[in-house]
Amino acid sequence: MDLVGLFSLLLYTFGIFTFAALLVLWLRGTARRSKGVGRVRLVEGALSFVTLVWFVINLLFTLSSVSPSLNRNFLQLAIFALAFLFPPLILHTFSAPPEQPSSGGSDAQEAGSDGAARPRNPGSRQRGRAITLRVLSVVGPIMSLAIMVATFRWVLPPGAPPPGVLEPLNLFFDASGVFLGVLLAVGLGYSFRGFARSTLRSENADERTRRLGMRGLIVLMFGLSAFVILGNLGMLRFGGLLQTVMYSMPLLVCFGSVYLTDRYTFFDLFIKRGLCLLLTILVLTTYFAVMLPMLDGVDFAWTEPWVYALALLPVAVAVALPWVYRRVWSWVDSAWLDRRFTTVEAVKRFLSSMQRATSEDQLIDRAEQGVSTIFRAPTRIDVTSNDRASGPFDSTLDVPIHGGSGAIGVMRLGRRAGGTPFFSEDLSLLGSLADVFAYLFENTRLQEREQAQERRAKELSLQASRSDLKALRA
Repeated sequence: MDLVGLFSLLLYTFGIFTFAALLVLWLRGTARRSKGVGRVRLVEGALSFVTLVWFVINLLFTLSSVSPSLNRNFLQLAIFALAFLFPPLILHTFSAPPEQPSSGGSDAQEAGSDGAARPRNPGSRQRGRAITLRVLSVVGPIMSLAIMVATFRWVLPPGAPPPGVLEPLNLFFDASGVFLGVLLAVGLGYSFRGFARSTLRSENADERTRRLGMRGLIVLMFGLSAFVILGNLGMLRFGGLLQTVMYSMPLLVCFGSVYLTDRYTFFDLFIKRGLCLLLTILVLTTYFAVMLPMLDGVDFAWTEPWVYALALLPVAVAVALPWVYRRVWSWVDSAWLDRRFTTVEAVKRFLSSMQRATSEDQLIDRAEQGVSTIFRAPTRIDVTSNDRASGPFDSTLDVPIHGGSGAIGVMRLGRRAGGTPFFSEDLSLLGSLADVFAYLFENTRLQEREQAQERRAKELSLQASRSDLKALRA
């Protein structure tokens, strides 16, 4: 059994799912934007698409060792050609786009796509980076196209290339490999300089950690480019495991950059969903690696469908896997995303906080306390028909409250205690709590109206009795 090959398939499959999800998120975010897509957003989408294709081709190349229908030479050269698209995308991603000089010549700051502040006025460094970016954006695609043309012209056709072409072709591929390492080194060098601390303003601890972390990632990729140069010079031979790790470097860079720039998104998107996906693939791969050799050694004849169905029964039932999912999601929610209650627990706690309320004001106060406890954020509920005195409120999230008779009000939440942003699961839970509040609020209002009508009827009855008594006395 080829363990290195299985490891490669696992890693490449995980990369395909990861960057496919990133591409879908990018497409959804682009569709929601009312204005045009900026250059930074286009580069993010292009990088996600190129990396997705990169992992797909690497997966097919790994499968070509057991599938004669896949052309191994073509896939290897396709990987080589696709690698030339990474240097310009890396320089685009890890540095801000060149800015135009301001008319006033001030030293104002502008944040780049990575969050690092840089001078608005471009100096020699900015001009050099802009020129390098243009050169890489032209040279990279040209080299990629040249390799694919050479592949279709001399490598794919059956038979050996002409004697006068073979030696120059090999020399071209070797020189292209060295040139690829040089392009990676140049792009990473300018990206590394882009994360230097700005001398025009101070940085806080989070910004310093982000900047140093991004520099560490760039140094790691710089080491990768050195391996590429040494390998194409014949000074270093890649083993299967080392090659898999090198080709999977976009995963590490993606995880590291997202963790450093948006830690909460990293844990909500990659750790919760990505780790569950990876565990699923790992468990299924291990299961079939054990079961398939046992099943292949026996001739089951016409009972084969029933035998395979019985063998897959533990996978279909998956007794332990949902438990692992729940444990992973619960750990990430409590440790990193500041969610101390599940959806069911939150609704129960919210209901228990309001069950003894006897008036609209009490219901609103108790609901505000319940939501504030669940989300660890200041909360205010503004009801349209209620004239409670309310001062200014710094709202981070507003959720409308709708009842059977239409809009009731708005549930406003401020900044959370730990600075954790609100995600889609939080919005869904808050919408459910708003529906529960709307139902209880309308029920309380109906009860108050019925009580008011009963008091009014008693007062009318009492007034009628007093009038009759006065008439008798008269």
